[in-house]
Amino acid sequence: MGKTTIALSVAHRLHSNPQLLLATFFCSRESVDRKNPGLIFPTIACQLASWNHEFQDILVEVLAHYPYVGSALPHEQFQKLIVEPLEKLNPPTTVALVIDALDECDGERASEKILLALLQHVHSTPSLKVFVSCRPAAYVEDLLSSGEHRRMFKLHHVPTGIVNDDLRLYYRQRLEGIRVAKKLGSTDWLTEELIEKLVEQAAGLFIFAVTVCKYIDSRGDARRQLEHITSLTKGKYDNALSIDMLYTEVLSAALQKIPDSRDCRDFARVLASVVHAQQPLTINALGQLLGVEPSIVYDLLRDVHSILFVPNEFGALSDEVVHIFHASFPDYMTARNRVGEKVPSIYINPQSHQLEMSLCCLRCLNRELKRILPLSKDPSPLDTDQCHLLQTHISKALSYAIIYWADHFSSTVPDELRDEGDPLLEELQQFASGKLLFWFECICLLNASGIVIRILVKGKNSLMSLLSARGLYRHPTLQLLEDAYHAANEFFPILQAAYAKHIYLTFLLFLPQETSLYRHYSHYLPPDWKVTGQQRRTWNPLVRSLGLSPFSDTVTFSPDERNILDVDYYMASANILSSVQLAISQILPESSVFSAWDYEKIPGVDAPFPKTDSNNLQPGMVSTIWLPSGKIVSCCTLLSDIEMPHRCYCYVSLWDSETGAHIRLLHKTMEGTNMFLPVIKSSPDFRYVGYSNPSVQLFWDTETWDEIIFLSSHTRFYRCFAVSNSHYLVGNEIRDVSRESPLLSNLDIEPQQVASCVFSWDGQVIVLGLISGFVEVWRVASSSEMVANLQLSSIADYSGALPLPSLASSPRSNFIVVCFGTELYLLLIADDGIACAGYCRSPYSAHLRAVAYSLGGQFVACRDNNGLVHVWSAEAIFDPTVDLNTSRDESTPGSTSCLTYMADSRLCLSGAHDGTLSIWECDTGSLVQTWAAQINVIAVSASSDGRFIASSGLEETRIWSLPKMDCPDSKLKPQLELIIAAPPETIGFIPAICAVTFSSDSTMLAIVTGFIVDIWKLTESKWQRYTLLKTSLTRFVPNDDAPVADDFIQGSSSLLRALRFNYQWLAHFYHKLHVRPPFYLRQRISEAEYEKSLQQCRSAFEWWKLSEANSTIANTSHSQLYFSLDELANHEMILQPWEDDKSKELEVKYFWKTKKEYYRRNGIFKTLHPIFNHRPNWIADTEGRLCFWVPESHFRGTWLWYSCASDGDRFALISRDDSNLIFVHVPGTGTTE
Repeated sequence: MGKTTIALSVAHRLHSNPQLLLATFFCSRESVDRKNPGLIFPTIACQLASWNHEFQDILVEVLAHYPYVGSALPHEQFQKLIVEPLEKLNPPTTVALVIDALDECDGERASEKILLALLQHVHSTPSLKVFVSCRPAAYVEDLLSSGEHRRMFKLHHVPTGIVNDDLRLYYRQRLEGIRVAKKLGSTDWLTEELIEKLVEQAAGLFIFAVTVCKYIDSRGDARRQLEHITSLTKGKYDNALSIDMLYTEVLSAALQKIPDSRDCRDFARVLASVVHAQQPLTINALGQLLGVEPSIVYDLLRDVHSILFVPNEFGALSDEVVHIFHASFPDYMTARNRVGEKVPSIYINPQSHQLEMSLCCLRCLNRELKRILPLSKDPSPLDTDQCHLLQTHISKALSYAIIYWADHFSSTVPDELRDEGDPLLEELQQFASGKLLFWFECICLLNASGIVIRILVKGKNSLMSLLSARGLYRHPTLQLLEDAYHAANEFFPILQAAYAKHIYLTFLLFLPQETSLYRHYSHYLPPDWKVTGQQRRTWNPLVRSLGLSPFSDTVTFSPDERNILDVDYYMASANILSSVQLAISQILPESSVFSAWDYEKIPGVDAPFPKTDSNNLQPGMVSTIWLPSGKIVSCCTLLSDIEMPHRCYCYVSLWDSETGAHIRLLHKTMEGTNMFLPVIKSSPDFRYVGYSNPSVQLFWDTETWDEIIFLSSHTRFYRCFAVSNSHYLVGNEIRDVSRESPLLSNLDIEPQQVASCVFSWDGQVIVLGLISGFVEVWRVASSSEMVANLQLSSIADYSGALPLPSLASSPRSNFIVVCFGTELYLLLIADDGIACAGYCRSPYSAHLRAVAYSLGGQFVACRDNNGLVHVWSAEAIFDPTVDLNTSRDESTPGSTSCLTYMADSRLCLSGAHDGTLSIWECDTGSLVQTWAAQINVIAVSASSDGRFIASSGLEETRIWSLPKMDCPDSKLKPQLELIIAAPPETIGFIPAICAVTFSSDSTMLAIVTGFIVDIWKLTESKWQRYTLLKTSLTRFVPNDDAPVADDFIQGSSSLLRALRFNYQWLAHFYHKLHVRPPFYLRQRISEAEYEKSLQQCRSAFEWWKLSEANSTIANTSHSQLYFSLDELANHEMILQPWEDDKSKELEVKYFWKTKKEYYRRNGIFKTLHPIFNHRPNWIADTEGRLCFWVPESHFRGTWLWYSCASDGDRFALISRDDSNLIFVHVPGTGTTE
């Protein structure tokens, strides 16, 4: 009896018990929903809720608190949706779950993840009983062979006699039902001899019995078919399984009814397509893909109902799909020594058919893909019924081709293609050059954004392999697919949100204009829509910037390259493209951080990991490795206790990434020393994990997790540590990875000068990153020698914090990526040399601290000193067409800090950090006029009558008068009218001057600081002070001083927060470098005093210190004020900017009245404005309609008041990575009608 039959029987028996709550899920590889592991636990929870109202109420509360749980990992779904609601039921209720055919779930290790999630919780939930069936697998044996509350029953261990009795019973009942249905006589229908013959032929395979009965029940003479099956002898199929005998007879009989050779060929094609299809297809979809009439497909399959599910004539017209009954049939069809010998006319070489399926998919795409949404200047979200669009414009065949063309293409081998005029490459060229944009639109409509990157990576990599086999490395089709890949990374939020209309708006609008994709598809933009200014010419290598925990010194990719590991006070995975975070480990309740750490506590198990928190006085650092097996290794180092002497704790743990379970503690130590930062690395093949601290070097075998090396450290420079598949470096010693760990050679280096080191992927060389800015390449041999070096930049170039280089090796080639200071370098290690193959800069000019390659080499990621993790496309860094050097033309102004539109909206005024003011012609992006205004410009404003402009620097504001313009490109000669010094009490405030703005009638000017608004009025052609509004606040400097030991005593009047690890401490304490204080301390502390403070254990971190009495000051400053139509309007902050009653009365008198004033043309929210909070980077009009989305390559982070400006259908912004000006013109939007 089969496992599904048993599961059904168990479910029926449990259902009859009124004291049980029953829920079931029957997996099936033939159903898109039933093979989706992410639907198992939500479906079960829904069933339980339908049976029990109390469970339903609890589940509703869970969904309200955890709306993301539908897309969470299996173990979190099971815990939140099932276990926790069950624990709250009163009285407790016994629940039985039946999950069948778990092995038919789709996805890597999917069934194992489900089983792990069940085992993790079932022992602690006595009221929960679970029945699971699946095919035999090694992981099933491992998980169920030991442990409490689990029992395994193997069907193939059932005695033969019992199996044969079940087969006899099945044959009698099923064949008798066929006889009655076909109205046959009972004479000689089913004798005992026939039954025994059938049982013998089945050889214990229940699927054989099922297929026999289906064959006998098919059209034709049932009695003759029964006799034919029982007359077959085993000798005819000596070298075949019993099921092969049956498949051969069914296919041979079907062929006899298809006399036409062309129909026979189509029959073989249809069968091969059913076997090789990525998901089951309908009769119509099969016909459309293969170019065969659906009616013919139906006729060809009429005689194979016993081995395939074929819809009847009514079902063939609906959405019922053709699918196999058993996994043995594809094995039979794809084996040359089985079907190829028995029914050779049916056999098609799998690779040849993959080529045909690929060609069929591309022909379908080129034939059916077209623009679905009409040309419209209305950029609002799609209001048409999406289901209607799918039914009308996207057939089942087209939907299949859209999703799976690359899967079939990637299975094509170069030998199957012709050198010239190959139809597959011609179809691919036609698709890439004419249909890609429509394909992206359909991806949106199908909500398939989650797989778009996978499709394009498969497509372009497969084409690259095919071309390289012919000696070609550049091709127009390949360039288009690479552009499509970069575009999918860049515009993923558009695809994810399914804004199909914006494929023709935002997507095209912000495509780099020198890319092949833009040249082929820009004509689909609405008329006159364009982007000008200092726009990127080609793709930005930067894919995303993620705000993750600052308490880590590594960047760790998931094995599938989709996520980055984040460890705050629990483990989570952050999706690279969507930025969505999902919990991996459990979230532990918060505990007091003032108490000394208990050495027996394990971080993440008995207490939370170190976290970013205002009460956290015991921070730490966590390093991680995510192995291809799904295991995670964490190394958590906690800062020493507050009391003397200093102590530091380190824990190395092993976790399961699928369930979040803590598997084991690999190592723990306590050092009677200051904070230290151990190093944990894996070998390139992930066979070994190595760990180095000041006292010891340890290695584990990742197959058994046995400790294979425990070596007392021979050097205090433990951070000079790298691991290859056979060797490791510690200090200047190269040793063998073995239990004896013999010394192989010594490098002639000073380990204290090495900030980072890594072996090449093949282990032949080791690359060192020195604190001096040099990269050295050493050959690994018995007599190690340096073969090349390269100077990146000098530490003398850095006047602030000293940079420390970090290195990572490509997993598949001799590329090394290095971050040093604000630069990221891609280096190629040649035979005896080293060369720079790519280069880019850090966003925001932040120092890069740690670098990593993803497992497949698709991404490179770095942490910076602001706590962000930046992810670059490795391909884009190397691609010579990518704009790596973002330096500007010397004739253009410096880094832009602020901008505003002028009275003539074709002109824009900008200010720069170098003190220049510039006027730009927006339609062309050309510079009209630039002049030196003051030392620094951080805010500008232009009067509505075109007469004045105002600029604010650090300590003063200047008003300039402008002559009248006869034409937009006339040379303007601004005249300085007035210099207004900032009030003395605001000097030293951060920042000294926030903003300036003119009133709508151009007669008043407001100059805003954090706590003073200085208002000036124009009277008789002269500017005079009108009023000065003040709050009770007089000063706010967040980092007032370096924390000292007394600050950490409980009850101190200071509030402290550990911001991040202090790499200056590492540079001074470990590398013995002289370091400078951070900028906010340079006026208050000398270099000697700062270096002395770094000797304190607490100075391994950067701290935020603030008097408790002033803890709310940060929320009391204005960012900008705007004149209303009458007087002034305030840009609302989260809290009221001014707290005392008198100031509040003044604000109501002079400033904002209602929120509607946000949308007035003279405020920050002009006609086109950013949408704050819930839809980042979207620009909307006054009605709230989404006009376009600004890619993260142009703007990242929170919109600031000075970063954008708007007038009518024009919008300007500052690109925050390089401070370039971008002008957007979108005619037809931004109107108030």
